[in-house]
Amino acid sequence: MNRPRSLPAQFTILPLTVTLVLIALGGFSLHQRAMRQMAGERDEQATRAAAAMPEQFYRRSTAVRDN
Repeated sequence: MNRPRSLPAQFTILPLTVTLVLIALGGFSLHQRAMRQMAGERDEQATRAAAAMPEQFYRRSTAVRDN
C-alpha cells in the first residue's frame, strides 16, 4: 500500500498550528485582562480626582478672597 508523501508533514503542521492558535488565544486573553485592569484603575483615579474637585475649588476661592 502506497502512503501519501505529505502525511508526515501533516502530522508536523497540525500540532504546530494548534499550538500557535492556543498561544495566540492565551496572549489575547492576557492582553484583554490587562486592558480591563488598566481601564479600571484609570476610572478609579478619575473618580477620585472628580470627588476632590469641590474641596480644591473651596480652598482656592478662600485663598483668593483672603488676598
